[in-house]
Amino acid sequence: MRLFNSLLTTAAAVVMSASTAYAGVEFSLPGGNSSTVNIGDTVVITIDVANLGTTATRQSVSGFGASIFGYDEGVADFVAGSGRAAVQLFGLCGGDPDDPTTCSGGLVQADNAFFSPSNLVETTVGGAKRVQIVAAASTTPTNRTGAGDFGYDGTFSTPAFVVTFQATGAGQTVLRIGTGFPGDALILSTGAEFQVPELTYTINVIPEPGTALLMGLGLAGLAAAGRRE
Repeated sequence: MRLFNSLLTTAAAVVMSASTAYAGVEFSLPGGNSSTVNIGDTVVITIDVANLGTTATRQSVSGFGASIFGYDEGVADFVAGSGRAAVQLFGLCGGDPDDPTTCSGGLVQADNAFFSPSNLVETTVGGAKRVQIVAAASTTPTNRTGAGDFGYDGTFSTPAFVVTFQATGAGQTVLRIGTGFPGDALILSTGAEFQVPELTYTINVIPEPGTALLMGLGLAGLAAAGRRE
């Protein structure tokens, strides 16, 4: 228990001084990197992560913390999200997908729950909102790709994380996905700290047709009044 608590502390409090150098780990957005929606619509964002390179060059990772942040809640606000269900991130899973004992190695996710996806939550740190999608660590570094990991729903071949936002107002907001939020970083087996390449997801929210029509009529009225004067 003491060891596991230590892992949680490491994962949750990854130091703030991460450099910007690329360390071989990369996020991807299998469902695309933008959406155009109406006010009130929901946007579901799927995120995956991999440890790139060959067996000889792949980085060995000891800790990993990453978040979604930088969004404008007046345009889109966090609703809900789930993280990887399996304990091992960048582990090796095979055989029976219903048997978690077939997984070995990898980083330990903070919730430590098989097939019970952690419910991601929005928190405020230093006045800024963020949704932490990864909080994982291990005393035994791993250099596997993560291709054999379970997805967020406890099955293979699904994204690692799924996050839902709701459009709250007209405009555009850009969600930043990566290790750039204070406290997040990628820690290698050497103890060196890095940031992974940051991804962005753009949400464009257009006014409802009725609202746009009223705005247009109002502008036309102002123009007509100006001409009369």
